[in-house]
Amino acid sequence: MTFGEPIPDFCTRNNELLESSLAAPRQTFSGKLLHPTLVDQVVALFYSLIKNHPFENGNKRIAVMAILVFLHGNNKWISIKPSSLYEMAIFVSQSKPNEKDTVYSRVKNKMKPFIINRDK
Repeated sequence: MTFGEPIPDFCTRNNELLESSLAAPRQTFSGKLLHPTLVDQVVALFYSLIKNHPFENGNKRIAVMAILVFLHGNNKWISIKPSSLYEMAIFVSQSKPNEKDTVYSRVKNKMKPFIINRDK
């Protein structure tokens, strides 16, 4: 892991891409959630924030923080090594759009065993 790249000022964001990314976990079609489980929703948020690129820089870091907040709000947590989350973020960022289903599946399978109930 390398550090030193600052996250730009929040005013540099693309509002439409950010709102689209944040809405991804709750997307519906014909009245049914496209991402019905909590794990599916976490992956949708993670993937969307990375691939939609709503910020000039820091999208992967923001995606990691966003899923932590999302999980916390659902009384869950992810007990995974930070380096594993980093590797998943890199994997998503380097994937091609036509690989979306495969990427979703791999990230979901990697995250799922580590999502636990949050201590209150």
